[in-house]
Amino acid sequence: MDSALVHYHQSIYFLELGNHRCETAGVHANIGSLLKKQSDVKSALLSFTKAEEIQKGCPDIGYHASTLYSIGTCYNSLENFARALEYFNRSLEKEIAANNTGKQGNVHNGKANAYLGLNDFNNADKEYREAQRCFTQTGNTYFVAYAYEGLAQLFDKKNQLDSAIFYCKNALTIFQELDVTFDIVYESTLLADYYNRNGKVNDAEKLLLQTLSITYAENLPHDRRNVLTFLAEVAEKKGDFKHAFKYLKDATALKDSLKLDEQKTELTELAGKYETEKRDKQIAIEQAENQKQKAENQKQKQLKYFFLSGAALLAILVLVLIGRYRQKQKATKLLEEKNVQIEKEKQRAERSEQMKQQFLANMSHEIRTPMNAITGLSRLLLDKTHDEKSTEYIKAIHHSGENLNVILNDILDVSKIEAGKLSIENRAFNLREEIKNIEQIYLPKAVAKNLALKFEIEKDVPELMVGDAVRLSQVLVNLVNNAIKFTQIGNVQVQVSKSTSQQIKQSINFAVTDTGIGIENEKMQKVFESFTQANTSDSRKFGGTGLGLTIAKDLVKLMGGKLEVKSEFGKGSVFSFTIPLNELQEYAEHKNAINDVASASNDMRQSPIIYQHPLHIIVAEDNDYNYLVTHDTVLKYFANAQLYHARNGEEVMQQLEEDDYDLVLMDIQMPKKDGYETTLEIRKTNTTLPIVGLTASVIRTDLERCITVGMNAYVMKPFKDYELVNAICNALIIESNTTSVNSNTASKDDELFLIFIPEKMEQLKAALNENDFAVIKTILHSIRPQLTRNKLNHIANTCAQVEAVTTWNEDTTRTTAEIIGSLQQHLKSISQRHEN
Repeated sequence: MDSALVHYHQSIYFLELGNHRCETAGVHANIGSLLKKQSDVKSALLSFTKAEEIQKGCPDIGYHASTLYSIGTCYNSLENFARALEYFNRSLEKEIAANNTGKQGNVHNGKANAYLGLNDFNNADKEYREAQRCFTQTGNTYFVAYAYEGLAQLFDKKNQLDSAIFYCKNALTIFQELDVTFDIVYESTLLADYYNRNGKVNDAEKLLLQTLSITYAENLPHDRRNVLTFLAEVAEKKGDFKHAFKYLKDATALKDSLKLDEQKTELTELAGKYETEKRDKQIAIEQAENQKQKAENQKQKQLKYFFLSGAALLAILVLVLIGRYRQKQKATKLLEEKNVQIEKEKQRAERSEQMKQQFLANMSHEIRTPMNAITGLSRLLLDKTHDEKSTEYIKAIHHSGENLNVILNDILDVSKIEAGKLSIENRAFNLREEIKNIEQIYLPKAVAKNLALKFEIEKDVPELMVGDAVRLSQVLVNLVNNAIKFTQIGNVQVQVSKSTSQQIKQSINFAVTDTGIGIENEKMQKVFESFTQANTSDSRKFGGTGLGLTIAKDLVKLMGGKLEVKSEFGKGSVFSFTIPLNELQEYAEHKNAINDVASASNDMRQSPIIYQHPLHIIVAEDNDYNYLVTHDTVLKYFANAQLYHARNGEEVMQQLEEDDYDLVLMDIQMPKKDGYETTLEIRKTNTTLPIVGLTASVIRTDLERCITVGMNAYVMKPFKDYELVNAICNALIIESNTTSVNSNTASKDDELFLIFIPEKMEQLKAALNENDFAVIKTILHSIRPQLTRNKLNHIANTCAQVEAVTTWNEDTTRTTAEIIGSLQQHLKSISQRHEN
């Protein structure tokens, strides 16, 4: 922990050096949490207070409420309960505004503890029950148990032991269902105490015996000693002195085994030694008195005086030693209790982290599964012929689904969210197409309100740009949505132009203008605060959480710009920003080729087949919509494939027993037997059957497990066509000489190359700049099938050579650069071929 504190202080130094003062608030809060775990509550309070002072002057990115809650808990520990309630109330206001029900439960629990400390039983009861309601609503049964425990302690202080027993039993039942050993032992001991003091001695003894067996099974010697001591007390109360003696004897023996009585033994030996010396001196003096009683009367008096003085000093020494022993024994006991508490807190933190990871995994699967159906089915619909308006709608659905998928990936990436970071990617995109998609999404909404929605892009704005299209669309979507929401009469206009700023070269300016309600001058900056709107009545009248503009402002800042607002109350507003977006110079020469391929897309959609040999494929998928997506996508590229539907792992095994198959597309989460278990069972008897996993999880351990259990590859849902096709081709080792061709094969290979390779090449360049060898190998492995289809076997072989290298060196760097150069050359040749 000392090492962690050093690193945290170093982080503060470098953040302040880089003028990132707002980011230091989170570090100060982390230091406070660490100091609190060390029971240094006063120092922890100083760190949390420092974090709260910094956060006052910075945008609230979601941590201010947690900091206020932590300050409240510190004041609770210091028994300054009135002060604690002030901070809990401030924290609760923010958590209610953020609709964080689970965190509201924590704050209510803290308030209940404060009221309990003030002996305000009515308010304590109210807050514990409100905490219980919040935890129940979020499904967090573990913290529901703590709310019950608080109610039990409340009724104990009110001397209502029957009620205390009732709530304590409820808490114990939950802990037993969750199988959390430390909480079971603590709660059982607490319940036994209530039974004992309520006269239910037999119930207390029965529960303590059950708890004793747990302490043996889980090797908890400190808890076992407490339980044995308590059992001895209960047995004595029952008049069962035989068992009372046995329990006390066992507790004492355990205490000896923990070396708690070593100092007492040493002190006893020392006291015996002093008594022996004292007795020897007394005998010597008595003998001297008998021999020289008459002659040495005066001397005897002096010796007697000396003896009394020595005995007094010896007694003082013994008392000092006993005092030191008792003080040391007390310190040892406190240290043991502190260590036990630290261990319990560690266990609880680990359980909390485990529950959080499980929640993220479940949320990923539950959201990505329907998202795969939305993006997959809309993508398949685009392959069919529709009228122009339907095609525009389907494109808008598909585009929005893909954007939502990218945003979902960042939401699920907890480490980025907790650090306040979202990555900005620089990829090639068509700016005009992005603007057109936004127009298609919001035009019906504007028409429904009788508003004119205009999009104007100046002619000198390049079409192909390099930037983060998803984040840019997210900002514009927020601004356009707000403009339509707050405009009742008039129009909303989106203008895109080249920036005239000399500070930012190659930058594009975006402005969203409306004729809506406007914003008062004194409330202009308030609109960028989280969970805040210019007027408190706006949320009731227009809806919304108040997060949109905050997110837009942060995203614009990450992209290198600043979101600004000009407004006149009652007349409308203008939200504008300028961000650096470079024209795609490197691929401008390929624009004609890309457009040629796009113009022939209808013909290619009718016949995108890349492999015509018969294939027997099992699709293991329990969701009918996702099966439909996988089924139609496979048939789109593998025309003569025969697909067989299995809804769980058991059906997969039955089908493998009945026939031979070329490939299994294996969903991971299925009833009865999931994809992991099924793959392990297959690999026991068949090590060559290609298996490609289909997973809705983004948890790294889940993805790594796909390979560990024996799958050839995995594809994450929602997937794109090329991702599934590449995985299947890699698993089946399909080479160009096995690919059937028709009149459009060359054009389709060029199309796939133009779609897949430029983006992969940009990723390869970025990984090469950062010497990220693992990413380089992954990218090279993913593009090899496309290279072989385009008869670029020499480049594919070079990729395989780099994949086989185990240690990064200069030769590997040079070879990777040569691969990038070869890919650029082939892109150029495709462009020239289409021009001719």
